Amino acid sequence: MSVVERSGGESPAEGAFERLVEEGDERLSRAWLPLLATGLLGGVDVGTGVLAYFLVQHYTHNTLLAGLAFSVGFVALLLARSELFTENFLVPVVAVAAGHRGMWSLLREYVNLTWPHWNPPGLIWPHPDR
Repeated sequence: MSVVERSGGESPAEGAFERLVEEGDERLSRAWLPLLATGLLGGVDVGTGVLAYFLVQHYTHNTLLAGLAFSVGFVALLLARSELFTENFLVPVVAVAAGHRGMWSLLREYVNLTWPHWNPPGLIWPHPDR
């Protein structure tokens, strides 16, 4: 008996694809405010990791410990269910490829998840010569 026959006619790959389509459809159908908030908070979460990195590096002078402290931001990102552009960025593409959403919704998602990271050089991160 094959895996497809045991699972009632749907292979594990088909089930995973359907879950990805549902998740992508849900992410692409969010209103503007929640979409902007998740993008902004994703940047704040990663910024928390960068701050933790610099603090640990400054006080311990240990790059390995500082690198571990950087992961604090990613843990916060996962716990808060915030999003980054690079995090699972193909999930919304699956919903578009399956025909559940259009390209406009995908573009809207990507622009709103990347806008918090648009930074004129030196505005937040100063140049070393300054």
